[in-house]
Amino acid sequence: MHNISRILPAYPSGGTVGQKLRRAASVAERVNPLMNPPLRVPTAWSSGQLYDTAGLVRTNGGNMYQLWNPDASNNSVNAPTGTDPLTPVTDAGTSLSWMYLGATNPTSSAIDIPTVTSWNSSPGGGLTNVYNALTDSNMTYVQMDGAAYVVNQGNAYYRPVATTFGVNKSGNIWSGSGGTYGVGSTRNRLTFVTDAPKFAVAWGYPQPIRLIVDNALVWHGIEKLGTSTGLCGATFDYSTVSGRKRRVVTVETSYGAALGGVYVDPASVIEKPDMLNYVRAVFVGDSYVAGANNFPMDPGQMWPVVAGNLLGWGDVVCSGVGGTGMVSAGSFVKYASRLNTDLLGDLSSMTATFTANSATVMGSSAVPDVIVFCGSVNDIGQATIGTEALALYNAVRANASFVNTVIVFVGVCQVPQNGAGTAATAEKAMFDALPTNDPLLFFIPVSDTTRIAAAWHTGTGNDGFGGTKHTNGNGTNDAHCSGDTTHFNRAGHNYMGYRFAQAFKTIVLRNLI
Repeated sequence: MHNISRILPAYPSGGTVGQKLRRAASVAERVNPLMNPPLRVPTAWSSGQLYDTAGLVRTNGGNMYQLWNPDASNNSVNAPTGTDPLTPVTDAGTSLSWMYLGATNPTSSAIDIPTVTSWNSSPGGGLTNVYNALTDSNMTYVQMDGAAYVVNQGNAYYRPVATTFGVNKSGNIWSGSGGTYGVGSTRNRLTFVTDAPKFAVAWGYPQPIRLIVDNALVWHGIEKLGTSTGLCGATFDYSTVSGRKRRVVTVETSYGAALGGVYVDPASVIEKPDMLNYVRAVFVGDSYVAGANNFPMDPGQMWPVVAGNLLGWGDVVCSGVGGTGMVSAGSFVKYASRLNTDLLGDLSSMTATFTANSATVMGSSAVPDVIVFCGSVNDIGQATIGTEALALYNAVRANASFVNTVIVFVGVCQVPQNGAGTAATAEKAMFDALPTNDPLLFFIPVSDTTRIAAAWHTGTGNDGFGGTKHTNGNGTNDAHCSGDTTHFNRAGHNYMGYRFAQAFKTIVLRNLI
């Protein structure tokens, strides 16, 4: 078999965790899908059209925009303009608003765009070699309950999606039907290297996906690919464009979908990407980390994923469970009760069937470089938040697996449902309880203005999606908070991801040895 894996940027190996993280962040400033222009050129926006489906992607003035708030009653009048990825673009006279996705390439002749074809059951077209968890370590997936490619068999279990065997893992362990551990909603992500002139990716039911090839967006949108309620997918065909060449491919689905096998022709191969300086980060948090009420739910749109792309982290785990916190268990368990499963992949608490089908996916190889504990709005007003934060820190540091892991605590966000003072008070309780003599421990403030010039999230407004719109003109929440007055919308996730990435560079990277 010919080797094609050494095609990612090569960095000096070894060194400290700080050097590794700085190398990843430096490269991400030049090569990440948020910075590179999308390769897929969608339909152009046109006046007088009824845009009534969230997620439609349109172009205008050399830029791409995604429909965020649809309007089933009024035709679009004003074309979306601007290049701010954090603020929605409104259409005066309608309830329409759009999100800027990035610039389109100016000339189609320079664009390497594959033909994309949906399919059900099997891809056909001579793609007969299937890579999957049970046969190839480069494509490490897990069968659930004996049914290949099914991620949620009988609404019984979610499972780890992939591992650091060259496949990015997001979406942790959650025992469904009144589940106990891990996450209940996250995107799934898969990365591989192939020289195939065309390849196909399978998933468990019709899905919107995001396709990133050689660090540039090729396909992005809410449009679902496939029509079957069983195995379906899409074929990406470069045969008539650039033919056979080595490509690094990342596929992301949204909201807990199955990622199945990858198909190529017998003359092609699939290999894992270069793992040199591969960064794994686990974000332990609540519904903000899970991406709850993020309208529309795009692949890769939780704020830790945005931050990870900006920092060059190849493996971002969103361990977010709604209603939970350091103190609050909600309907599940608090952070401390998820450490073994979500950080180390200890499956001993799971059912025998789950464990048997998942045992090869986790383990010591999955020890993260960075652990982020996210302050939760669910803990506001709780007297023991400082005690629980310290207990989380001590539990991680007491485990020999995490001796070189960077630990970051993030403050509590102020949203309309809670006041700025209450969020800052909860944040301060976390900060005051943590030790000051650990060179690998850091705190990123979000709301406490005694330590930052201004809170990241301010105001009592919201965008109205999923509720009643109140743009009160008194802070960022007008544009960044959903109509439920609690959760981030898409702009809010982008904003939080950008702010975290910048703060991580300033607070963590500058001070790591």
